[in-house]
Amino acid sequence: MNSTTTVLQSAIGRVDTTLKSVGKRPSELVNDDCTKKIKHIEDSPTAANSELECDYGETDTDGQYDADEANEIQCLTEGEIVIRGQLLTILNLIKKDDVNLGKTHMTSVCLNQIIDFSDVEIKRLIEKYLNNEQQEWLYSVLMKKSWNPSDDYKQYIEQFREGVCNRAQVPMLVRKTFVEERFDPYFNEGHDIVQHIFTHCSVRLEAPRSYQPLRLERSYSIDTVVYIINRIFRMHQDVINCGWIEITTPSTKKRKFDGVLKIERGKGRIVIAIIEFSKGIQASLTKEGDDHVKLCRNAMRNLNCLLQSVSKEKARIYLIQSANGYIKVEYLMRPLPGVYILDKFTEIKIPESFDEFEALAEKFTELMNFQADVLSTVRSFNKSIQTKENIHIFTTSVKDTPQKGPPKKQEISEYQPSSPRSPCPGDPESPLME
Repeated sequence: MNSTTTVLQSAIGRVDTTLKSVGKRPSELVNDDCTKKIKHIEDSPTAANSELECDYGETDTDGQYDADEANEIQCLTEGEIVIRGQLLTILNLIKKDDVNLGKTHMTSVCLNQIIDFSDVEIKRLIEKYLNNEQQEWLYSVLMKKSWNPSDDYKQYIEQFREGVCNRAQVPMLVRKTFVEERFDPYFNEGHDIVQHIFTHCSVRLEAPRSYQPLRLERSYSIDTVVYIINRIFRMHQDVINCGWIEITTPSTKKRKFDGVLKIERGKGRIVIAIIEFSKGIQASLTKEGDDHVKLCRNAMRNLNCLLQSVSKEKARIYLIQSANGYIKVEYLMRPLPGVYILDKFTEIKIPESFDEFEALAEKFTELMNFQADVLSTVRSFNKSIQTKENIHIFTTSVKDTPQKGPPKKQEISEYQPSSPRSPCPGDPESPLME
């Protein structure tokens, strides 16, 4: 008996065990399509481990085969089925490591069924499990939109090079325009955006005092993050709106965010980006990591909602997090059934000195690419609404947030008449200590 046959029998054994655990025989739950798929696995042993892991692995928390997932998997090509199986194998390996470290779904991104491509270990596993052709397919699906910069934008950005980014020259450079003849708000939008943002950042440094990101979280973020995001999408308010401070979304119920980007539709709205400010004078040491998991879990909820209208190839939810003077932009996709992938879009540092304008100039085009990518997602949603497209797919639900119990009442001992919170607890009749 070769190793492939052993893998097949082991996988089928896991299927039988899972199905019996819910009190039903395999024949009662598995339809003809599933039977054909198992027959295909027997004929093609190399696919045994990946396909059976996909259909009956940890993504199916109830142990039952979902009809929507079965229909969706049936529409995949053989290559996509193999890639799906390998990605779920990688996810299970990372989840096992996180469980061994004592993490939960409230402290780990991977335990929420999300593959974080910014993780170095995950990238190493992808290179190990996927061949070059499979990696090319995967990265083509995750490809970001590119913005086409105008000549005036390029000339403005090229000013900020080493040697001129100082207190004497930056205030003059940021106010210099390269728009020739008549200004056009459409063709010169990129130049207008970068000039306004660079001028605003310069004015912050020209002033005698600036906010410190570690002490005044919201004051600092309103003066930087809110201004930058608002300015990037200012000329597109007809299709997308920004909301700020203690915002809730239909998909996430009572959970509040520091900001959102949303598509308004009559009385309802579709959220495509959620934003968190993650530092402050009273912030805990784990706040940045906790906020990142919060963003991922709720981005997954919003993505599941968006997937009912937009195809899985085009549906994206964006995560924006600011901490320690940096703005990090990520996006969440579901390119294959049960496979949620988180990837980094860009990360920029808000200048805290004039010599940091050079680094901002080098990265600013990535922010404009982010704008183009968001607008592409908005167009995909609007197109699906116009065609009244209704998509039925299998989505992985997010685990519930643990409920906090009522605070415990502190009992007062009969031998301690005064309150325990008193600066001088004890019996008032007892003699004073000398």
